[in-house]
Amino acid sequence: VTAEAAKVEPPPRSMDFSVSVNGNQLTLSAASIPTDIARVYVYWGDRKQTTIADSPGTILANGVVHQYLRGGGYNIRVVTIDAAYNSLEYTFAEDSDLAVVLP
Repeated sequence: VTAEAAKVEPPPRSMDFSVSVNGNQLTLSAASIPTDIARVYVYWGDRKQTTIADSPGTILANGVVHQYLRGGGYNIRVVTIDAAYNSLEYTFAEDSDLAVVLP
């Protein structure tokens, strides 16, 4: 019997998000997106809509826009999936820009 060790831990988080707020409209973007990211899910924290990006490099570089129905505090959660089907979750604990307060 031959056994082989394999690295099974996910890669480290490497995306840095930024947000801009205009009233109840928020734009989420990321300047540096790893090339192996195949899909991104954005959970806006309002339980109304999830954004799924199959071309995350283009979409996040240009900014994803979300319209909230009312002001208040929201915690955005972003899940990335790479070409090897590894997923990483980003929350306000890793990136403080993902906690937003709207007027």
